[in-house]
Amino acid sequence: MSQYQSINVIDVMESRENGDEPFDNNLPYKDEVDAEKSLLLKPSFPKPERGSKDLRLSVYILLCTLFFGFAVGFSLGFYAFGEFACEESRESILSTTEITNKLSGDTFPQALASTASTLALIPFQTGPPRQLIYLTRADAYELLLESIPLSSSTISQYSNDFFLLLSGLDVQINQHYCGTATAVAVLNSLRYLRSSGSHEDGVDIPFDLAYAPYPYATQGDIFDECTKNTVISRTDGGVGVNGILTQPYGLNMGQIAKLLRCHLDSTADSGGGTWDIQSHLVDKTHMTLNKVKYELRNALSDPNSRLLVNYERGAIGQAGGGHWSPVGSYSEKWDAFLIVDVAKYKYPPVWVPAEKLFAAMATVDDCGSWDYPNAQQHLSTEERNQQPVKLSAAILTKLGCEKKLRGYITVKKLP
Repeated sequence: MSQYQSINVIDVMESRENGDEPFDNNLPYKDEVDAEKSLLLKPSFPKPERGSKDLRLSVYILLCTLFFGFAVGFSLGFYAFGEFACEESRESILSTTEITNKLSGDTFPQALASTASTLALIPFQTGPPRQLIYLTRADAYELLLESIPLSSSTISQYSNDFFLLLSGLDVQINQHYCGTATAVAVLNSLRYLRSSGSHEDGVDIPFDLAYAPYPYATQGDIFDECTKNTVISRTDGGVGVNGILTQPYGLNMGQIAKLLRCHLDSTADSGGGTWDIQSHLVDKTHMTLNKVKYELRNALSDPNSRLLVNYERGAIGQAGGGHWSPVGSYSEKWDAFLIVDVAKYKYPPVWVPAEKLFAAMATVDDCGSWDYPNAQQHLSTEERNQQPVKLSAAILTKLGCEKKLRGYITVKKLP
């Protein structure tokens, strides 16, 4: 099947769900395909025998790929094919030695330089970007499973967190409490690890009076004296009073890590705690997609670990800005992570292709670090009540804002 005929079934279903046109429109239009083919095969030569033509083309593409890498070599292979192998006077196939000599000699580099503008026009078909898959249909739920040869499907080793998170995940109570709601969901998912009636496992889950005597954290009672001193000074009142509802709005990577440490006996607090809480800023200059995938998958496969991500919604194709949510699973079949969105009024859980999540975490928060918990007291009443738009220079200075990359937080129980 050619590259113009192939299509991922999941992409098709996602396109239909989003109300897009029938799946044929995901492919290049016919006139675009014809234009690409005509550009790639532009030289006109006497038609050789089918077998010899295919063999020559395959050899040229293979050798150019070995010389220049796939992305460049594929297009150069077509060029070399037309330049050296399709001459009207040639009736025999060039030997591998002759091909290699031509590619490494002076003729090919000179020809390449003179036709650089033409080669730049040759499109390399990589296929459409992979789409999000929302957890709203049966095939999306199937990604939570793994297929075992000669056996029935079972829950994936990466999906355990999804079910535990759902048992304690509540919708964020307003549009700036995504970080708070994420931390609450993680804490509630850990209550099953606690020894009955004790804190031996280093998990301190607040008791909401509405649910007492059963431990269940909420987005109100998660804040206490510890968080007042290390995370945010005030969480009562509305806009301009509650620190999370005041510029710079929400909670950043450092604040969420400290919020979790207030309720988990962490190594950062005591040096010998039972929980390790690590913040990871995703920097493309020294972190690769594969490295991040490896760490995220390890966290998900460990029943005593949890994973929280801070990412830019726009980078994955959703409406909104910076956001927090826990991760519930990873699909090897689709190479995607399941974001259990705490803004349930806005989006259901969604499978995000690994490369999109990586790009979304490798974005910059303009106030990713500031002098919390008390710097907001330096803001004027007008500044405190300012809507969450781009921060002014005056507010940035008063808060001590610094740009920081987004990323992810891992919470792991130590042996």
